Amino acid sequence: MTQQPDLSQVPPSVLPATAIALDSAQLLLEKGDLAGAGNRIFVGLMHQLTNHLSKFGYEMHLFEDVVATAFIAPENQLSGELKELIKKVTDHTQCADSENYVMSEDATANALIAAKKIVANLLTETQLVQTSEADMPQDTDDGESVDTTADIEAEEVGQIPANLEEFEISDKNDQPIIVPWDFTELSGMALKHALELTKEMKRPILLLHIVKKNSEIPAATKQLNQVVSKIQSDFGVTISYIVKEGNIFTDISEVADSHEAEMVIMGTHGIKGMQKITGSWALKVIIDTKAPFIVIQEKPQDSKIDNVVIPITHIRDLKKILNEVRLLDKYFHPTFHLVRTDKFSTDTQKKQAISNFVFVKSFMKQTNMKYTDNEMKGVKSYYDAAIMVAEKVKADLIMVLTTKDIQLQDYMMGAEEQKIIVNASKIPVMCINPMQVHAYSVGALMR
Repeated sequence: MTQQPDLSQVPPSVLPATAIALDSAQLLLEKGDLAGAGNRIFVGLMHQLTNHLSKFGYEMHLFEDVVATAFIAPENQLSGELKELIKKVTDHTQCADSENYVMSEDATANALIAAKKIVANLLTETQLVQTSEADMPQDTDDGESVDTTADIEAEEVGQIPANLEEFEISDKNDQPIIVPWDFTELSGMALKHALELTKEMKRPILLLHIVKKNSEIPAATKQLNQVVSKIQSDFGVTISYIVKEGNIFTDISEVADSHEAEMVIMGTHGIKGMQKITGSWALKVIIDTKAPFIVIQEKPQDSKIDNVVIPITHIRDLKKILNEVRLLDKYFHPTFHLVRTDKFSTDTQKKQAISNFVFVKSFMKQTNMKYTDNEMKGVKSYYDAAIMVAEKVKADLIMVLTTKDIQLQDYMMGAEEQKIIVNASKIPVMCINPMQVHAYSVGALMR
């Protein structure tokens, strides 16, 4: 008989994301879904391990980074015994969502027991870490404002010109602009945004309607035929539609990826039907998609994109946003307003933010783009600073890079990107994923 782990013994101070993932793993194990259980074991362990290792100043953006960091951490940060146990668990559960997962029911149950043991020991070691200031990342004046002028000048001296081939944009004009459609006023607003963009971009528009049952497809198809015919008649654009059974959390992303969409334009503020995806719900839809999403809250205020705001954060892969910057510059030639702050939690964040700013600024100079530099002194949140600048310049768009490894508590409590998406000024927001999220990331928990 399989030994069932006793999760009631997991310490109460464990991260919520870890506790939920391990609890989910036990339920899936009992149902016989071994791959699903293995996935949750891995995700839960990664959250707690990330929390532990980050206390030593390590920067980790993907779960692979966490695993690699665990194995190189010195003994006083992670004991050899724990490393050995972590390796045994991650070697199998890291590929839990692939065909390579071959662990038996007993082995999966034992992995869950081992994960619980690792978590308990990490919590003990975390208490020891908190008594050792020498190993902690050093804060810059407890979050006080710092003068970054000299740091930026030094970074600019050694800045190497960007390889523009890395940021090429496609010349294909058949990549559609997808609009999730549910016959509501809000989806109509999203369509109006698509119509404005396609005036310059000359892209086809694809309406995507998702129904709960196959029996609903004929009626929806009849309605969409009428909608598409009227739009073609009124605007003379290339437009088509898809009606399929499914749900918004998987099918929007799947259709966008399979059609190599240029972008998806989606409405949010929680009216009804498919568009009821405020805040973190929108993040769930966006996070697994290669194409950028433009999230709107009202009809377009202008037919042009003249002012675009970009918060320059310390996220390592911020430069991935530049492909979409080039696309916007090609068709609209806007002014890009770079927004940065002078307050940082750690020296590491400060250095990465400066590096990102200098790279983006250098890139825009190199490609003759119009830009402004906006340092918001005394404002710690990049996103608060971005909204302030956006309101000042009457921005037509804000661009943000979504977090690659959004943790479960972000879905429950609200990630920073959520503040931008539901901004009170109702400015459209382009959300860009740095890369496709791996199957064993937190996105898998939401299925």
